[in-house]
Amino acid sequence: MTTPNALRLELATPEDIPDMVDLWFEAFKDPDMQRLWPGTPGVRKWWHDANYNDIINKPLARYVKVVDPDTLDAQGRPRIAAYAKWDTAMPEERGRRYPPWHEDMPSEECQAFFKREEDERKRVMGDYKHYYLDTLATHPDYQRRGAGSMLMKWGCDLADKNGVGAYVDASKAGAPLYERFGFVDENRRSELGVQSEIEVAEPREMTFGLFSKTVWCLRPADADATQRNNVLRVVTISIACPLPSTSSHGGKASADQKGDDALAGREERGVRSHRFPPNPTSNRRIKFQGLYICVFNEETQHQKTLEENVGEYQDFEVPKGYTTYVRGADVVCWLI
Repeated sequence: MTTPNALRLELATPEDIPDMVDLWFEAFKDPDMQRLWPGTPGVRKWWHDANYNDIINKPLARYVKVVDPDTLDAQGRPRIAAYAKWDTAMPEERGRRYPPWHEDMPSEECQAFFKREEDERKRVMGDYKHYYLDTLATHPDYQRRGAGSMLMKWGCDLADKNGVGAYVDASKAGAPLYERFGFVDENRRSELGVQSEIEVAEPREMTFGLFSKTVWCLRPADADATQRNNVLRVVTISIACPLPSTSSHGGKASADQKGDDALAGREERGVRSHRFPPNPTSNRRIKFQGLYICVFNEETQHQKTLEENVGEYQDFEVPKGYTTYVRGADVVCWLI
């Protein structure tokens, strides 16, 4: 795969690992990341061995690279501009993500952070078949030249071809790339002018401040661009968000007003509400677990409670033209 700017996408090989390790440390200069992954010789060797093990012994861990054929490295090979690791194993097949932490790494912090990340992924995705973008690193010299998009497209195309979803948890720095693929960093939504299908009161913070917001995304297989714009990527909720008290509205109520009324009084700590705009052309399906789900049609003023106290995941069909409101603690839901 060659692009007009001369960058080329190829499968990575074990011989590429030393350059990929160097690239990784150049790409991730965030102080918190550097604290977890200090660039000592021991940690660099640990990272080399971890990637070597995956590329040799885990055939479903797919490493791809973008190279610059016009620039050669010290060995006379095209310089690696970026690389990604797409884990194409299904959730139950993945096993341990990293080997035991190196002594130069803060093992307790590393364990806590990546356990939190893994727990969130399992909680969000469950057993849903999906590919996972484990790593994407671009050398600073090649930022904004399309290398990251090439790596994203490769994985998404493969997921579509094989009929599975795709998942990514995005850092703040990486959010613009994922936004171009339809992923929304809620923490920067107003700044970017991106309209999301999710209404949130405040961002969820990740452990140790590494990520100001993690974007959990479920990308359906074989979905064209229009369909993807109508799909809620995945939401998780676990912080308090009090709702306004019930009030009366003169004249015709808006969906927001009716939704507030329907959900008012449900102010348990750790509970949040979300609003999903209507699909004007067809029915939608929502998979939901939480306290409350209702729908409202602003034109007809029809309001309907679909279910309360949904203890296990259930599928609900939302008629076209209806705004959907959900409410819950540690909710996981998505629209298809």
